[in-house]
Amino acid sequence: MKERRKFVRLKINYKVDYSELNKNGELLDKGESQTENVSKGGLRLKLDKFIKEGAILDLKIYNTSYKKPIDCNARIIWMKKMTDNCFVYGLDFTRIGWTESDKLLEKPN
Repeated sequence: MKERRKFVRLKINYKVDYSELNKNGELLDKGESQTENVSKGGLRLKLDKFIKEGAILDLKIYNTSYKKPIDCNARIIWMKKMTDNCFVYGLDFTRIGWTESDKLLEKPN
């Protein structure tokens, strides 16, 4: 099968604070998680709650090599319910700077 991804994914676990926003940018929910993998184009998260596909999340991603978190937004493009009542989400960045996306690919200290 041919690889369709634009960017290489790396298995790196970062702490993530997320906020779910509605279309008007108002806060619906918030929590924290860990990345399962990351790339310049998106990431994969596992959460213990359901969020519908298409939802926008405001993310603060913590690479311990840097003082400030990486601030970005991402859209949920797919979701899979796991047997442990958790959900795995594929997210596509809708707002992230190139410098910040490079920081995602640097393994933390």
